[in-house]
Amino acid sequence: MDHRVDRGTLLLEVLLGFGIFLTALLLAFGVFPNSAKATTLSRNYTIARALARDHLERELTKSYISMAPSATSEIKLVTNNGVQVEKNFEIDVAVVVLDDRGAGDPFDRKHIKVTVTWNLSSDSRREVFLESWATQ
Repeated sequence: MDHRVDRGTLLLEVLLGFGIFLTALLLAFGVFPNSAKATTLSRNYTIARALARDHLERELTKSYISMAPSATSEIKLVTNNGVQVEKNFEIDVAVVVLDDRGAGDPFDRKHIKVTVTWNLSSDSRREVFLESWATQ
């Protein structure tokens, strides 16, 4: 008869378990930088869409005659990785009078396009635009 008693775990078993745990931990932490970058990008898109919507609505509330192109910029405080930074959003409002294709007769309609651009990094720019039409 074999009366062997298991007195504990081997060092090899402990090291193998620790290695599996570290691998899973490294994979889980590898996701966090990507999700932080996606959150920052999403937040900037949300701010840009809100600015474009505000400027488009502001332009549409004007009288037909006073609708005109404009360019401004707004600085917003955004949080990147827990640090508040100033982000510059450039807003361009384009107003084009639509004419009868080729005849040169203006319609009583204007095309309004609001474009908001901002720097994502030193070599990359993003933009959001909204457009609408106004009638006389």
